[in-house]
Amino acid sequence: MGNCGEKPASQVTDGDPGTTVSRQEVLAQLERILASPDFASAPKSRRFLQHVVEAALADRDEEVSQQAIASKVLNRGTEFDPVSDPAVRMLASRVRRALRSYFLARGAGDSVEIVLPKGTYRPRFQRPVPPTDRREPSAEDLSEIWPRILVMPFRNLTDDAACDYLAQGLAAELAIELSQYRETEILLGVGEEDPRNGEAAAGYEVRGTFTQNGKDVRVSVQVLRVARRQVVWGQSWSMPDTGPKRGGLLGELVSSLAAMIAGECGVVARHMRERLPQQASSGHGAYEAVMRYHHFERSLAPGAFGEALESLEQAVQNHPDCAPCWGYLARLLGFGYAHGVLRESSTIDRAVELARQAVRLSPFDQRVRTILAYVLVLSDNVEEARREAMDALALNPDSLLSLDGLGYVLTLTGAWELGPELSLQAMRLNPFHLPVVRGGLWLDALRRGEFMEACDHAFSFKTPASFWDPLMKAVALAHLARREEARREVGKLVELRPDFPERCDWYLRRYVKFDS
Repeated sequence: MGNCGEKPASQVTDGDPGTTVSRQEVLAQLERILASPDFASAPKSRRFLQHVVEAALADRDEEVSQQAIASKVLNRGTEFDPVSDPAVRMLASRVRRALRSYFLARGAGDSVEIVLPKGTYRPRFQRPVPPTDRREPSAEDLSEIWPRILVMPFRNLTDDAACDYLAQGLAAELAIELSQYRETEILLGVGEEDPRNGEAAAGYEVRGTFTQNGKDVRVSVQVLRVARRQVVWGQSWSMPDTGPKRGGLLGELVSSLAAMIAGECGVVARHMRERLPQQASSGHGAYEAVMRYHHFERSLAPGAFGEALESLEQAVQNHPDCAPCWGYLARLLGFGYAHGVLRESSTIDRAVELARQAVRLSPFDQRVRTILAYVLVLSDNVEEARREAMDALALNPDSLLSLDGLGYVLTLTGAWELGPELSLQAMRLNPFHLPVVRGGLWLDALRRGEFMEACDHAFSFKTPASFWDPLMKAVALAHLARREEARREVGKLVELRPDFPERCDWYLRRYVKFDS
């Protein structure tokens, strides 16, 4: 009687209806999966998968509802509302990605697969496709997995054993800071020769050393592409080997490193963007869509705009739980509207709604809240934009995750002290900051009558494909009475945006909300 209600087996879907997977096989496979790096460091994902597998084996459909999962896995009460609270959907999305990652790497040879189909929380148990029929994972398969970064323990190569804790601690803190960047999966490695490092199936690896440099300690960090053992980036910093300043410097270093590695303009994103033009557009995986957005943002090529738009539109259909896809689609539409690429007035309304959906999916994601604030500025909802930006900042005031974007947006909303302060901090700590921070600082300098400073920011914007590049230069140069240079920039402006003379006020008012 103890097995009453339990399913002895589940039909597989490999084309042989007579083949079954036994309950014992499923439980053994579940144990292997839960012990893998994909789940070992993710307790909520572990609880979710164990709960739904055991419920499915016992044929208890009521236990795989959002309400039941919220109660049993997330310890939510009866007040949980699955319509307004996306917690279960978000967790299911993470589990799906982790399962896919496991079976593409460590579990590729396993005899049983556990699959969580989209649109349901009831898992399916199946035999894998026989090796003769198995195809290599396509770019679409791989693009559904966020880039995985393995942070190895830093090595202390000084003669001071007291630096051991610094080397270990810096790597751990860096992994924690990197984990805030939602478009990456972060793992903290173990000893140099430990085979579990290889089992992590990471695409990128972060390594670091502490060495003595006179009276200072030098911290050197490298990012490697694992498949080719290719160093794609490296940098070194010096700091005092003792003293009260060291703690503060290490804290700043962790924030800077995380932004330089995993930020929108960071090492991993730039390296993957560089590989995009070499690939055919193969499917619309979540990360590929995000990368195509960043590729457009950096190049501003008209063709790249269309590719990013198509990819993101399809990605939000294929991955409806992916908040970054909704957010970047909102930002792309907002950009297209404000730059005259998409002329329909409904475009900005849709951008705002898409950004709100991103926030509903991931309410504690600083980046999507920053995107919502940005499109609210473009739609002339300045006060709401400022409140949204402040709420985003409050989520993590010390993170560099969106500091550049928040500084820019807050400046546009008239937060003339805080906005520029955040922008300057982002520039100081993150050399890969977004170029738009220069636009906000240019606007603030004009407001204060500091025209030489405005000119410096305009010439540091360095985005020649944007009509704002010559526009910012022309305005600053005109204020400095450098009229011939200003006229040349106006000529470039009209080449980029022929309708600017007729629509100049409209273009300016998308971003400039206050008269100086």
